[in-house]
Amino acid sequence: MILPPQDTPRLSNLFDPDEIMVSPGLNFREALIKASRHLNRAAINAYKVANPYSITGPRPSGRLVAHQLDTAHALIEASIIRLTTLKNSANDA
Repeated sequence: MILPPQDTPRLSNLFDPDEIMVSPGLNFREALIKASRHLNRAAINAYKVANPYSITGPRPSGRLVAHQLDTAHALIEASIIRLTTLKNSANDA
């Protein structure tokens, strides 16, 4: 079922970027691999949402796709922020 425009969730309402913690030991490779997986799943699910008659099994929701995209974005952004912080710390030393 496709939601009418007024009921379509906004990305900002589905995900709180503060939920992703950036720790000093953040493994950038793992964060980017997770982001890549979320993007891949989001692309597959977006196709399934747009083409409901070409798939078998349960049809994912647009909300799920939006959450996967937001999660991938937050992981990438957290990695960039952490890398920038480390670079600035190294330059100050």
